[in-house]
Amino acid sequence: MHIRVGTRRSLLAMTQSKWVAAQLQALDPLLEISFVGIETQGDRILDVPLTDVPGKDFFVQELDQALLAQEVDITVHSMKDLSLDRPDTIMLAAVPKRENPRDMLILHEGAGKHVRLGSSAPRRMALVPGFMQDVLGMTCDMVPIRGNVPTRLAHSDVDGVILAAAGIARLAEHSLLQGKRYAYLPLTHVPGAPAQGALAIECLTKRQDIRDLLAKIHDEKSARHAHAERQVLADWGGGCHQPLGATSFEVPGLGAMLIVRGVRDGRMHEEFRWSDAPVAPSHARYWDGMQHRPETRWTRLPHACVLKDRVFVAHPRALDENLVMQLQGKHIYVSGLASWKALVQRGLWVEGCAEERGWEYLLSQVADGDWTILTHAGAQYKENVIETYKGVHGYYDPATILELERATHIYWSSVSQVEELLPRASTKACMASGPGKTAQYLESRGIKVQRFPSYEYWKEWSSCSDV
Repeated sequence: MHIRVGTRRSLLAMTQSKWVAAQLQALDPLLEISFVGIETQGDRILDVPLTDVPGKDFFVQELDQALLAQEVDITVHSMKDLSLDRPDTIMLAAVPKRENPRDMLILHEGAGKHVRLGSSAPRRMALVPGFMQDVLGMTCDMVPIRGNVPTRLAHSDVDGVILAAAGIARLAEHSLLQGKRYAYLPLTHVPGAPAQGALAIECLTKRQDIRDLLAKIHDEKSARHAHAERQVLADWGGGCHQPLGATSFEVPGLGAMLIVRGVRDGRMHEEFRWSDAPVAPSHARYWDGMQHRPETRWTRLPHACVLKDRVFVAHPRALDENLVMQLQGKHIYVSGLASWKALVQRGLWVEGCAEERGWEYLLSQVADGDWTILTHAGAQYKENVIETYKGVHGYYDPATILELERATHIYWSSVSQVEELLPRASTKACMASGPGKTAQYLESRGIKVQRFPSYEYWKEWSSCSDV
């Protein structure tokens, strides 16, 4: 069987199409595949932002025409480029496993505290400056630029660019990031464009043989998340020029979530949806472990450490001045935005964070490599751990213990809190925590735990019931 793949001619589009071909040939080594490069309107118009060009499907229309004329058998698209209204004669036959849906901030060498960032996407123009100011302590001017990925990275009129992390990952062998600083932007601040990171493989609806072939590389979970995001786009009125970010994703133990952020009617709109959120009880007595943490005296531990290339800093307390010096030039990741800000204030460049969802979640989102974890004594990490400090906790007062004993719903703030106070809690109480190590520890003790995306979400959830 011979398959003709229609694709745009850019380096990224060709790389994506060749990846699809490799997936198909891995399943059928006798399959013959050729590529038909097609120039689209979006490839030809480079001197103005596409927001100023009337129409839609700027990167799609010519590929549709080739497919309908049966000059190609399948077409490979970045799914975010597809309009919501597709011809009935063309079918979305496969969405392979999705790449990272985040944006990346990529800065040229020598960039200062005020930067000019290249991007012509209304979503990025609306959302990125807030992240730069709030987390990095930097100001920026957004500068419209067009072109393929290498062209935008080489643009001399800006200090950096915002690009899709998925495209950079697919072009990893081309070493596009060499000599540059970069960071994965958190979904909480800058959710991706609807369906960002997902590929869409289309064929003629009548070609059942092609549909059967492509079904073998379809990933239902990726498709489900991409379609949820495109539904948000539809709810906002459609169109690829919306200043809207929407990312659906799954966290083990929590289920599917959807973050929506964008400018609507001149105002910032923010929304968080959690499909598996538990129903708040009608009557409950809550014990909030975050509000009942005793004063803790932190002391440093002696450590002689050789840091690996990638370092996860579980908390800013893990760093002394010597470690701050050793971290210069390393690939640094942190647990959340508060830690990111703290490390920025100490002169460190951070490449990303776990967005308060735990180390395992972070590991699933970034490239593999050798890691060092800097944390406190007794932390529940399995390997590559360097314990740099420990805490000596104060005492819980009798009123706090009595309140815990009477509670029907308990939110635990840490493993150490569980170790000390679990015997005083009712065995009938509903246990809750964040999604990370505390939840894992409770489960290792055979205790059913309700994970929450964050403490803030638990606070909002618990406020909805009668006390």
